Amino acid sequence: MKVVGVIAEFNPFHNGHAYFLDCAKKTCDASHIIAVMSPNAVQRGEVACVEKHVRARAALMCGADLVLELPAAYAVSGAERFALGGVEILNSTGCCDILCYGSESADVNAHQKYAGYLLSPEFNEDIKNYLSEGISFASARSLAVSSKFGEGAQEILKNPNDILGIEYCKAIKKLNSGIIPAAIRRIGAGHDCDKAENGIASASYIRENENFTDYIPSSIKPLYREEQNAGRFPAKTDKIDRIILYKLQSMTLEDIAALPDISEGLENKIYAAAQVSRSVSQLIENVKSKRYSHARIRRILLCAALGIDKTLTFTPIPYIRVLGFNKKGRELLSEINKKSKLPVLSTTAQLKEYGGKFFEAECRTTALFGLALPKVLPANYELITPIVTL
Repeated sequence: MKVVGVIAEFNPFHNGHAYFLDCAKKTCDASHIIAVMSPNAVQRGEVACVEKHVRARAALMCGADLVLELPAAYAVSGAERFALGGVEILNSTGCCDILCYGSESADVNAHQKYAGYLLSPEFNEDIKNYLSEGISFASARSLAVSSKFGEGAQEILKNPNDILGIEYCKAIKKLNSGIIPAAIRRIGAGHDCDKAENGIASASYIRENENFTDYIPSSIKPLYREEQNAGRFPAKTDKIDRIILYKLQSMTLEDIAALPDISEGLENKIYAAAQVSRSVSQLIENVKSKRYSHARIRRILLCAALGIDKTLTFTPIPYIRVLGFNKKGRELLSEINKKSKLPVLSTTAQLKEYGGKFFEAECRTTALFGLALPKVLPANYELITPIVTL
C-alpha cells in the first residue's frame, strides 16, 4: 500500500481537481489517496459554496478514496495554520507516505529550502527590519526570503499555491514527519482567474458562473444539479453579512482581541469600525491597510461569527474525522485504526463524546452555512447528515 495525501477545499470540485488527483496517483505511483478537506467554511473567510458531504462525494467519485475533515478552526486560518492542520491530520493517520500538492512552479526543492529558512532564528531577526516599515507580514516575508535567496524566490512567493507549498513543507518539518512532499505544476486558469482555459476554470470563476457544469467532471454534474434544484447550492456569504456585522457590533474589545490573527492593536480598529459600518464590506474597507489584507480581515470576521478564538486555533487537533470513503478507503481506514494515536470518528455519538470544542465549532459552522443557501437548512444539519460511502 502506497498512500498519497492531498489537502484541499474542492470549493466546488472541478476539472482541475480531477486532473490533479489523477496526476497525484500516477506521479507518485500511489495505490490510495487520502483527501483532507475543508468543512462548510473555507480559507478565504467565507462559507463553502456547497455542503461538505456533497464535495466529499464528488471527490470520491473522481479519484479520492478517503475524505477526512480539516476542522473549521484550522480551515478558516492563514496559510500557515491551514497547512499545519492538514499535515497534522495526514501525519496522524500513520499511513500517509507522500503529500502531493499543486503549485505554480512545482519546485519542491525551493519550497523545502525556503521552509527551512522561515523556521530559523535568522529569519525571525531578518523580518523585524521589514515589519518596522509598516508593511504586511506577507510582504516582509517575501522581501526577507528574496534578500536571502535572490529574485527568483520573490517570484515564487508571489504565487498563492507556491506559498501554500512552502507552508506544507514547513509543517512537515515542524512535526518531524516522515511524509515526503511532492508538487504537480498547475495547469489551466490561475488562482482567481476570471476566465477558463482548456476546460479548466478557477474555483472562484465557477462559483460565480451560471454555466458552472461546463467546468466540472461529467460524472458529478447530476450531483451538483440535484443540489441546485433542492436549493442547497450555491451558498453565498453575502447572505449572512448582516449576521456577521451584528456579531461584531455585539462584541467587546476584549472579545475581539481574543480572535485568531489579531495583533498590534488590530482589535481597536475592528471594534471602532464595527460601530460605524453599515455593511461587512464597509467594515473591511475601514480596517484594511498595507499591513492588514482583505483576506485576513475576512477570516477574522468569520471566526467571530463562528465563535472561534485563537486558543482553539492553536489547540492540536484531537481526532480524525471521516467524511466519506469508497471500497479502497475502507482498506485505508482499517490501517489507520491500527496505526493512528488519535481516535477515528465517523458517527454523531462519537463526535459528541470526543469532539469537544472542535465539534461544537463544526456545528456552528454548518448552521451558519445553512443560512447562506437559497433554502435554509435545519440548524441540526451537522448532526443528521451521515458519512458518504461508495
